[in-house]
Amino acid sequence: MRDMLRPRVESSASRPSPFVAPVLTPEPIIELRSVGRTFGSIEAVHDVTLAVGQGEFLSILGPSGCGKSTLLRMLAGFLEPSSGEIRIRGVPVIRTPPNKRPTNLVFQHLALFPHMTVFDNVAFALTIRHVPRARIREAVQARLAQVDLVGMEQRMPAQLSGGQQQRVAIARALINEPAALLLDEPLGALDLQLRRQMQIELKGLNRRTGTTFVYVTHDQEEAMTMSDRIAVMNAGHLEQAGSAEDIYLRPRSRFVAAFIGETNFLGGTISGSDGALLHVVTPDGVIVGPASGVAGPSVEYSLRPEDVRFASNPAPENSAAATVVDLAYLGSSVRYECLTETGQRFVVRLARSDGLTPETGDAVTLSWDSSNLVPVTAAVAPEAH
Repeated sequence: MRDMLRPRVESSASRPSPFVAPVLTPEPIIELRSVGRTFGSIEAVHDVTLAVGQGEFLSILGPSGCGKSTLLRMLAGFLEPSSGEIRIRGVPVIRTPPNKRPTNLVFQHLALFPHMTVFDNVAFALTIRHVPRARIREAVQARLAQVDLVGMEQRMPAQLSGGQQQRVAIARALINEPAALLLDEPLGALDLQLRRQMQIELKGLNRRTGTTFVYVTHDQEEAMTMSDRIAVMNAGHLEQAGSAEDIYLRPRSRFVAAFIGETNFLGGTISGSDGALLHVVTPDGVIVGPASGVAGPSVEYSLRPEDVRFASNPAPENSAAATVVDLAYLGSSVRYECLTETGQRFVVRLARSDGLTPETGDAVTLSWDSSNLVPVTAAVAPEAH
């Protein structure tokens, strides 16, 4: 069933725009259609079209101020779109208040009731609806079992760890069986070790409950660890949506390539072509890269650090002479920073098992394969949606 909910990938010839998120099959739980939001003269969200499938874990990723939290609040009903349409389970929800929507929002500040026990915190939504006590007890126990808090029903929030409090908040949000759980950077206040533990727990909870999760974060590693798909936002625009692998290996814009991990940018003027490959003149020599998706007289490619190697006898194309200016040991790998004579910066990441040990100040020759070059656009254009 989960495979059926993967994005349907269309051919480039049939895709109207490279920046519109793919449509999920079967019918999505959440649909945003050309959604925009302005605050006076400021456009916080521009023309976002996005669909989320049943049981999917979607992360909305981007830097501060990119519009990701605004988008989540429009889904939750705390903000109304200035344009566009939002549907949940096929039903338009514009002007439907938050308490009438089949969603629940978990904030970074959990807002647990400090005077209530764990049981009463989780049961609160059912209690105010006057659900019979026996049904409340059954529902609360089921949710506490899902978040591994059985036996802690009578504890107060102050008696719990940060991770346990987080799980109480999630259990409380799930008690009404929402169509989607919306999470606004809920792990931001936790230390690194606990955040990593909670990332695993959240992903497992998504799998166990089958509930759709829409998760907002600015942390790239967090999004890539947990998500079925990632929607990358920049300055109110949806730059790209896809799996972690798609986002990392096939970035469609310069912003996505730079924001997701590290990369090297190589650009220049196209001097000719050889079938599916272009010959590109750069300040450090000619490089050969893919022609697919390239338009115009110039091109810029993204090249990931792990795809660059040190070579003693490289081909004249797709190579560059450089000097190691910095290095850092990262446990299983070593990160090198190199500069060419023209000032082109290269980051190289090699596994320690490679046995190559250049030091700071050493002259090196860098090499890479044309298949590892990915053409990127400068930025997402408004008309791309």
